[in-house]
Amino acid sequence: MSVPSDTSVGNASPKRARRYALAGLVIALGLAACRQGYRVRFFTAAALVNRLEETQKQYQLDRFLGQLQKTDLLICDELGYL
Repeated sequence: MSVPSDTSVGNASPKRARRYALAGLVIALGLAACRQGYRVRFFTAAALVNRLEETQKQYQLDRFLGQLQKTDLLICDELGYL
């Protein structure tokens, strides 16, 4: 994960630093689950909503939802941005 240069320790606000720390933790948990053989999918909330809308317009929503059902761990990040 690349972190923008303005988030160095001296320049990052506590809120921004916490957000990056939480994102890193979530990614680490997802990777650990992958290494143990679990099926993991990672989306930002906005990307998941967009994907659901796109697949619905293409009449592929049931197929996409079926793929999500096969997922053991669905990570949805950035819920606060919706």
